[in-house]
Amino acid sequence: MLRNYLAAAFRNIQRNQLTSVINIGGLAIGFATVILIGLYVRDELSFDRWIPGHADTYRVALGLQINNIQDPPSAGTIAPMAGMLKAGFHQIKAAGRMRAQNIKVQHDDVINDETVYWADAELFDVLQLPGIAGDARAALEQPDGAILTRRMARKYFGADAPIGKAIQVGANSFTVNAVLQDLPFETHLDTQIFLSGKSSASLLPPHDAPLRLNAAFTDLASVLTYIRVYPNTNVVSMESQIQEAMERRAPVPRGPNGKPIVPIPKLFVQPLTQIHFVPAGAHAMKPSGNLSAIWAITGIGLLILVVASINYVNMMTARTARRSMEVGVRKMAGATRQHLMLQFMGESFLTVAVSCLLATSLVELLLPYFNAYLGRDIDFAWWRDPQLAISLTGAILVVGILGSVYPALILSGLRTVTVFGRQKVIDGQSELSRSALVTFQFAVLIGLLFATGMVYLQTYYATRDSLIFNPENVLVVDTDCRNAFPEEVRKLKGVKTAACTDAQFGIGGGWEFVVSPPDGSQPSATTMVNADPQLLPLFDLKPLAGRFFSRDRSADVMTLSTNDQRDSGSGAVVINETAMRKLGYKSPDAAIGHAAAFRGQADMATNYSAPAIIGVVKDFPLQGIRHEIQPTAFQWLPGSYKHLMVKLDGSATADTLLNIDKLWAQTSGPEPIRRRFLDSAIDALYVDIHREWSLFASLAVIAVFIACLGMFGLSTCIAERRTREIGIRKALGAETVDIATLFLWKFAKPILLANIVAWPVAGYLIDRWLHGFFYHVDINLWMYAIASCVALLLGLLTVAGHTLAVAQAKPIEALRYE
Repeated sequence: MLRNYLAAAFRNIQRNQLTSVINIGGLAIGFATVILIGLYVRDELSFDRWIPGHADTYRVALGLQINNIQDPPSAGTIAPMAGMLKAGFHQIKAAGRMRAQNIKVQHDDVINDETVYWADAELFDVLQLPGIAGDARAALEQPDGAILTRRMARKYFGADAPIGKAIQVGANSFTVNAVLQDLPFETHLDTQIFLSGKSSASLLPPHDAPLRLNAAFTDLASVLTYIRVYPNTNVVSMESQIQEAMERRAPVPRGPNGKPIVPIPKLFVQPLTQIHFVPAGAHAMKPSGNLSAIWAITGIGLLILVVASINYVNMMTARTARRSMEVGVRKMAGATRQHLMLQFMGESFLTVAVSCLLATSLVELLLPYFNAYLGRDIDFAWWRDPQLAISLTGAILVVGILGSVYPALILSGLRTVTVFGRQKVIDGQSELSRSALVTFQFAVLIGLLFATGMVYLQTYYATRDSLIFNPENVLVVDTDCRNAFPEEVRKLKGVKTAACTDAQFGIGGGWEFVVSPPDGSQPSATTMVNADPQLLPLFDLKPLAGRFFSRDRSADVMTLSTNDQRDSGSGAVVINETAMRKLGYKSPDAAIGHAAAFRGQADMATNYSAPAIIGVVKDFPLQGIRHEIQPTAFQWLPGSYKHLMVKLDGSATADTLLNIDKLWAQTSGPEPIRRRFLDSAIDALYVDIHREWSLFASLAVIAVFIACLGMFGLSTCIAERRTREIGIRKALGAETVDIATLFLWKFAKPILLANIVAWPVAGYLIDRWLHGFFYHVDINLWMYAIASCVALLLGLLTVAGHTLAVAQAKPIEALRYE
């Protein structure tokens, strides 16, 4: 009997080639999409799970309970935290620290700027990274010990295990005592070089370093601390105990009114496997993942597979009339309904299995491009991956069952008297079900088109419209501006102007401190940006009131305290609108000439005098649009710069860059230049939404293709079934346009009804996504209208050609049908 079922299934596929191609092709594309998305999701969820003991490993991070500075928390914490934890908490098995530094690394003729990590030897009791040579823990017990990854070892020594060889880091020499395997992509770590924290050159503070809660936030939480706990530890309870111990050790200073005058530290114990999805704060090594976006993309992939399955169901039910005679003959020959259901479900499983086989081939072809786009090395070895093989088998079974039950019930339920009596084979219920499925298909399509459009608008807003300043043709060169390089750059052909600063507009920078307002209200985080007089004009910014810094006014320069190397006040500042309001001024003009009474912390220099406000500038997102705009003040403090902003005129850019590189080599010694265009760096800051937009757009295209493919097949089946009706209508005087309008309206109705489902659901989900940004575009009705019109136009164009061909057919041919 099985042989007969298979023979019937193959004959049906061969006899209905167009239908089979549509069914198999649509399902194959749907399966391939789900497989690729599944591989991506599994890769995202596997971060740091390859590290031995990951279930008991945590990172201790610091947040500050003071306005917007708490979100996101830093990736690091205070220097003495590891020592405090090991001494005071029996649940902790091991604790280790590391701290990053950008520095020049050299061996023979190979010299580069690298990010090195000063680390405790105990760090490798917590993070047991796989090694190639040497003992990682013992390697850092020596003050001059260094650990390299294989890639760094090959880069500087041309060998996998240069144990015992020396490498120059800054002004100090270190000995390579161990080599680690290269870290996979699936980790929040981006560590290539470890140096002993016991070195005299180490930036890693001692375990018993004093705790200063009133330090700048970025310095306060600059040490990355990892712990390993004993199994079955109640980490939630332990986190509360750590917080209490922290508050006892360092009580928060408060003012006369009882309110805190410094940030209140809030400690977080983050599971190692969840760090990838924690918002990337200060000192994070990599951008964070977006768990919500991952689940959204997973849901969309499943919906696309559902759309492909709906095509199959619709095509099967639409062709019931063609198979009714077969059903009648089999029933007359003694076949029961159960036999017929097994036959039709078997055909469905065969179709699904062939589709899945084609999908796996398609995934193999597309995976290299998919990996190149994501920058990963995802593998699709399903034959040696039981989890993946079981998932594929389960998908075949689920789709096969769900896609076959309803058509099998319809076909097997046909009555013999109905078939041979040439009564109406398809009832209104089947027509209604088919219309409902088409409506659902296009609701998914409209929702995807709408989401794609909104993500694109938010991407453009984040990288262009929201900035206020003009980042185009601005080159960022990392330098402290202490040599002749800035002045010489300004003289180059193709350079409009250049300015020194310690911030990158739209990305972040400057330094944060706490403002205690004169009225005694709650302190708030404030950003101070060091800028020379050319910086604000370089970005085409204009003062709302007052003026910017001037080289002709020596009083604008901030003075520097000689005893603690902090600015000791005087000079002048330019503030933004948020700072103006925080200081109590109601208009930009009202702030000009008054003192910027920003300070009030106990550790500020005693000779500090508040600078005068000389200008107010419009608010702009210095730190990006994910966070609220902070009160910001610009000061002119020479000697405290980190970047040179170079405004190019846009002509002969390649030659100008070459001349800048040559000038760097002449003025800055052997250290390589680090430069980038600001607009590209801002785009990189939002690489996640760029990627989300690309994925949404790709999935929307796939959904459009599958839906239109099904619409084309469905129109073919329906037109074939209504051939006699068309002939009768034309014989009674109906024009071609009347027939075409009748058919087009039949397909337009479910598409129009799809808007009722798509609009509220898509609007709610996109609104949730947009609120992940502090500043975002609004949801516009015209975007709904565009998505709906595009879906309607695509649907009607898909069936228009076939509809016109049927409408123009001669009545005599239609009346001879059957």
